[in-house]
Amino acid sequence: MTPPLYTGKPPIILSAANKEAGVPAAGPLPVPAGSTLIVRSSGGSLDVVTGGGVTEAVPADEAPKGTQRAAF
Repeated sequence: MTPPLYTGKPPIILSAANKEAGVPAAGPLPVPAGSTLIVRSSGGSLDVVTGGGVTEAVPADEAPKGTQRAAF
């Protein structure tokens, strides 16, 4: 999740390999209005369901080779 520039905060990366990042493992994660969420998969298919007014966005760059990506 990339917060908007006005927050001055760095992106938050949620990953099974990054469990010690200080981000909650479950439950809601506060997200500033105007943030961009990128969901990436390097195996299998990517099927993301959103709600609550979340809209799909156009990624700024290409997904890395061998991955699928969706941006919201």
